[in-house]
Amino acid sequence: MVFTIGTVGSILLLRRLLMRILRGSTSEPNADYDDFPAGAHARVLKPITPRCNGRIQYRGTQWDAAADEEIKAGETVEIVRFAANSRLTYFVRKIK
Repeated sequence: MVFTIGTVGSILLLRRLLMRILRGSTSEPNADYDDFPAGAHARVLKPITPRCNGRIQYRGTQWDAAADEEIKAGETVEIVRFAANSRLTYFVRKIK
């Protein structure tokens, strides 16, 4: 019981101090991850066809991607918009 009370008390009292000490950093200064990445470039991990979504890597994370053309794995694409009604799938186009 003493351990539980001590732990909860420490978290409540030391939270602000620990947040200042343990704050993270980003590789991109002033990066705003809430903005839509229109025009950003990504690498294709899984081939994309008009009938079948593929996968891209953007900012170190894999995303579903759709396109109107065939795009092979390893190619670089540009993010255009969200696909259909999904905010989890990007619509991309091949960079020429």
